Amino acid sequence: YLQYCTEDSIRVLCELTRKGKVVVEYGESSKLGNSKIAVSEDGLLHSALLDGLNAETGHYYQVVVTEDGKDYEFRSELLSFQTASKAASPFSFVIIADTQGNPKVNGKIANLAWGLRPNFLVLPGDLVDDGTLKDQWIHEFFASMNPLISRVPLFPVLGNHEKDASHYYRYM
Repeated sequence: YLQYCTEDSIRVLCELTRKGKVVVEYGESSKLGNSKIAVSEDGLLHSALLDGLNAETGHYYQVVVTEDGKDYEFRSELLSFQTASKAASPFSFVIIADTQGNPKVNGKIANLAWGLRPNFLVLPGDLVDDGTLKDQWIHEFFASMNPLISRVPLFPVLGNHEKDASHYYRYM
C-alpha cells in the first residue's frame, strides 16, 4: 500500500507472512528501471521510500519478494501511482470513513473510488472494528481496500475503534 506521497516521493509498504527481502522496482514507464530495497525492522513489515521522482507524474511499480532461504521470487502485479500535485495545480481526493466490519462493501467502494482516479485517500478513523485484532487489519481492512491503497496514497486518522492499538501505529 502507499503512504506519505509528496511532489517527489512516495512510500511503498508491504507485510510478509514469513521473513524475506523486498525490493520495489519502479519507473515512469512499465519497463521500470529503478529499484529500492525495502527496509524492515522485523523482516515482515517492509517500507521503501521512492524519492527523486517528478511531480504530478505517473509512475509504475512492482514489489519483488524473496523469502529467506529460498531461491525463487514472487512479483506483485504491475501497479501505478502519481506523485503529488504542485501547490497551484488542481487535485482530487476521496474520503471513506468507518470501514470497520464490512469488507465486502469496502471492497466495492474501493473499486468505485479507484475508478475516479483520485490523487489520495483520506480515511477519518474506524478503519477496523477492533484495532487490537490483527486479523481484522489483514483480512478485512487491507484485503478489501487493496485495489485502492495499492495505487493511491492513504492518509488515515486514528478513530476510537482502533483503540489506540499498536497495529494502527505499525501500519499507519
